[in-house]
Amino acid sequence: MEFRIVSSAGARRLILIYAGWAMDWHPFSNLRRSGYDIAVVWDYNDISFESVWLESYSEVCIVAWSMGVAAASATADIIGHRLTAAIAVNGTEKAVDDNVGIPADLYQATLDSLSDTSLRKFYRRVCGSATAYAEFSRNLPERGGPSLAHELEAMRDIALKHTAGNKIKWDMAIISTSDAIFPAANQRKAWNGIPTYEFDGPHIPDFQKILDSFIIDKDSAGTHFGRRRRSYDGYSSVQQNIASRLWQYCTDYGIAETIAKPTSRIMDIGSGTGALTRLVADTMHGGRLEACDLCGEPPSQVTDDNFSRGDAELLVSEFGNGAYDAILSSSTIQWFNSPQRFMRRCISKIKPGGYLAFSVFTHGTLGEVREATGRGLPMRTKAQWKSLLPEGAKLLAMDEYTDILEFDSPTEVFRHLSRTGVNSLETSGNSTQLLRQALLSYPRQSDGRCRLTYNSVIIIMQKC
Repeated sequence: MEFRIVSSAGARRLILIYAGWAMDWHPFSNLRRSGYDIAVVWDYNDISFESVWLESYSEVCIVAWSMGVAAASATADIIGHRLTAAIAVNGTEKAVDDNVGIPADLYQATLDSLSDTSLRKFYRRVCGSATAYAEFSRNLPERGGPSLAHELEAMRDIALKHTAGNKIKWDMAIISTSDAIFPAANQRKAWNGIPTYEFDGPHIPDFQKILDSFIIDKDSAGTHFGRRRRSYDGYSSVQQNIASRLWQYCTDYGIAETIAKPTSRIMDIGSGTGALTRLVADTMHGGRLEACDLCGEPPSQVTDDNFSRGDAELLVSEFGNGAYDAILSSSTIQWFNSPQRFMRRCISKIKPGGYLAFSVFTHGTLGEVREATGRGLPMRTKAQWKSLLPEGAKLLAMDEYTDILEFDSPTEVFRHLSRTGVNSLETSGNSTQLLRQALLSYPRQSDGRCRLTYNSVIIIMQKC
């Protein structure tokens, strides 16, 4: 495989794009994501992977497209604990298959008729329209010759060899409903059991939209929450209510009793200003309370020695295996690139009989803001969260709640979001213009007031 870094900001996080057949780095050259470098790999005639250049990155997110999905499945194990999100886009692991991949006759026809003319036709099919192809042609791949036929043969072999023992657990699959290469129906069959998101469009999607929607800008999140630390407690009534609700579940299901033991060891993920930490600390009797957070200082109940400042998605790999009686988190892990991978790692850090208890925001949260701006992270539903729960733990409780705040005006809504560190407009290049538009289009009640909805799920698990 060949590789090229197409966006370098000196970041510690990397988005690694596995391109499709007949591609190189050119179609991806304009992609950007705040807080991340972006690299592209292509040419699967040889799938050996030179990984030295990855060593400078603390986190790697994979976005694999088309035939790149099979290539990622065969090679991504080299990333190890640094891997968070793994997103498959318009492709499957078994790339050549009448039921879950490209139909075999179509694949063979592409190989048999390969020429400069047929390659241009392939690019047009990938794009779906003349207008899209004209845009694609501005950054046309510089590929051609016998190597493309060899690559098709090689990719068929890769898909056959590695499907049974794939080396990557996918977080989600994105499916274009008008895909003319990998039929959408085949993709749905291939990703049964994996969270999927469907969009109307051709085989090549809007990659910038995918990066903005599914890869979390953690640096900006840390900056926003850090700046609003002093104002947070005064305006975060919903988050504090959720922490109290989570703690009530901890009491009801025996977690508080475990925490009260003098030998207990507890971790609070995303401690923030300490809404949950305070409740835990008040119950402890000599145990060890630890916390970690992306920004800020340790809550007053946690000593400096027991506080880790950093990204919990990565820090969890450094925790001792079987070291904790309980890992708790309130209103945090929905901001992770791969909550399911994080939960699996958490289970390995908990003692047998110990607990993983957390709350997360779910689909519909800040729905009014999405309606007004057309922007926002695609929050998972309760059912999708349930599908992500790790093996090795028994589900004790999973309940959903809705909290609704009311404001006198849209201005007050966005002021509230700002004071709690939530910036729904961060993906926009012109946030001022977007804010003006949002203030005009924000939905109002019959009395002129404005609502802001928070949906959350409380999940309690016990390690088997």
